[in-house]
Amino acid sequence: MSPTLSISTVPEIPTRLVNLDRARATFGHRADILAGFLHRTDPLAEAVVQAFSEMAPGKGKRVLDRALDEGIERVPSPPRALVALFEQLHETPFWVDPEQLAVGGRAMLRTGIFGLFALGAGSLPLSYATPAANKPLTFSRRLVEMAPRRILDTMRFHLHTCTPGGLAPGADGFKTTVRVRLVHAQMRRLLLASKGWNHAAWGAPINQVDQAYATVLFSAYPLGWLSKLGVHFTADERDAAIQLWRYSGHLMGVDATLLPATEAEARRFGELYELTQERPDDDARALVRALVNAAPVLGQSYFGRTDWIPGAFSTLARFFLGPQRADDLGLPASSYAALTPLLRAAVVQTEAVRRVSPRGYDFAVRAGTAIERGIVEGGLKGGDAKQGGIVEALFGAGRRNAARAEES
Repeated sequence: MSPTLSISTVPEIPTRLVNLDRARATFGHRADILAGFLHRTDPLAEAVVQAFSEMAPGKGKRVLDRALDEGIERVPSPPRALVALFEQLHETPFWVDPEQLAVGGRAMLRTGIFGLFALGAGSLPLSYATPAANKPLTFSRRLVEMAPRRILDTMRFHLHTCTPGGLAPGADGFKTTVRVRLVHAQMRRLLLASKGWNHAAWGAPINQVDQAYATVLFSAYPLGWLSKLGVHFTADERDAAIQLWRYSGHLMGVDATLLPATEAEARRFGELYELTQERPDDDARALVRALVNAAPVLGQSYFGRTDWIPGAFSTLARFFLGPQRADDLGLPASSYAALTPLLRAAVVQTEAVRRVSPRGYDFAVRAGTAIERGIVEGGLKGGDAKQGGIVEALFGAGRRNAARAEES
């Protein structure tokens, strides 16, 4: 069964949507389709949250854990809402090919520390950039205060999704996705109950459009940024990565209408979304500031020194996002910018070796997976990872040169 998605009783287009005439001129009917989905959410997940709220404290979590670990059929008298959700989760779309999803996951994992930089310095800042979309995060200020934990949760979601077989029922990626989907539903419930949510201005909290944009931030955009950095992807890898995150979006409850099927479609969706959203606000800049401040904390178990990380983070963010968008997000220019050509050259050389070595691909996948898992779990030590060494050597040299210039 497909997700049953309802339209809010508020018929007007939310005022968050700007440049609609320009969007119609450029993207045609797609602009109006996007506008209609700003009021749509995920009633299947919301019904589960409602059912759990009527149970004794803690019982809903136990029921969900058993359904995820053992299967819904092993849950005694499960809530009808949970059965309906699992029916949708287990209805695999025709286009899903598990082998192709594995290709896409390995393609992302083999990028190692560079893939994490694309996620951390590209995807996450853009996910905070839209004022209306960042409001669920800034209502409680929790993300600003607990940025390292939230970033690790995002990395864990990425790792579990990209691990081959990770989105199969019972696998870590599947379970993580379902839990995130229900967390989103619970957040919507709390935000709407608070009476502080401006539905007419922002649309529904964590709506279909914002969630569809998130799939682009995990797929087409990192492919582009990493290619710009010198990583080589085959056409099959690029397509497989899109399909991986397309299926992730399906499991997350995103309507099929909004899920891009190709890289070109994903980029077109991203361009339409960004054209119709307001520029970053103070909340966006506060979230990005928290992200930059959290980066050294996350890197301390991997790199020998971390004082260079904020400057390197801003440099890579500006490289990925462009100067105007980086300025809007409060990401300052850095003296490390001159080192990005050297970093790119090092990546190109590393990729050249990988592509001619019979074992290069498998080694890159293993190393990249170990790097991501190590950072997520906090157990990876810097000296064993060559990709991390390249980054630290380049930006560490830049830090030393800048310090000498200041002394002179």
